[in-house]
Parts: sequence; structure tokens; C-alpha cells
Amino acid sequence: MSTKSVKNKKNTKILKKPSAQALSDAVVTLAQAKEMGNAFIRERDWQQFHNPKNLSMALAIEAAELMEKFRWTEGSESFKELLINREEIEDEAADVFFSLLSFCTSADIDISSAFARKLVKTAKRYPVDKVKGLAEYKPAKRK
Repeated sequence: MSTKSVKNKKNTKILKKPSAQALSDAVVTLAQAKEMGNAFIRERDWQQFHNPKNLSMALAIEAAELMEKFRWTEGSESFKELLINREEIEDEAADVFFSLLSFCTSADIDISSAFARKLVKTAKRYPVDKVKGLAEYKPAKRK
């Protein structure tokens, strides 16, 4: 199934009104996902409500709704829960993703750069030779 593509102001190719079947992590870039979310928000004139405070709260609420799907299950049972309620869980994960992208847009955060920078910091704090295979580790105090 094909979708129409257009270019946004930054000349980035984006998918316009794609079907869910046409999208996957393998074909949609983060910039395209952000633009799809931004278009959805603009069409509804919701940007007036989007600020870092409101969106950080929305993100926490959506994350709690995702966690709720696994409440009272043991860790190994959570995989069974995925099989039973996969679409609901995917919907909640998508809500978290949408909220995060909206927050980053509102706060002018380049999430890819922030993620890469954070991985470098986390790698220093949790060196492989000290943490590999461990569920718990007390890292050195942050400087």
C-alpha cells in the first residue's frame, strides 16, 4: 500500500495522511513522526494548549496508563499480557510517544541529540565491566 509524500518547510519528505498499515519504524523517521503529530495538532488548533507544563503532565499520565496494563502481573507474566491485550498496549505506547514528541516540539528539544548525549553520560555512569548482567548497581555520585 502506498502513501503520498510531501515536503515540509525544512524540505524533509513526510508522509501525508498515511494508513496505519503503511507505517513502520523501518520507514518513518523521527522527523516525519514529529511532523505527522504536529499536523494532527494544527488541524485541531490544539497548539494553544501545548506548553511544557501541560505536555509533561500529559506524558506522565499516558505513561501511567501504559503501566496500568501491567498492574498486578509478575515480570514474566507481562509477556503474556502483551499477547492478550497487544492492541490496547500499543495504543498506550503510541500515546506516550505522541506526548513525548509534542513535549519536545513545545520545548524545542531535539530528542535525537538529547538521547545520544544522555547515552554517553549513562555509559560513563554504568560501565559495562561493572554492570553487565546485573539488575542493580549503585553508580558513583554524579558530579
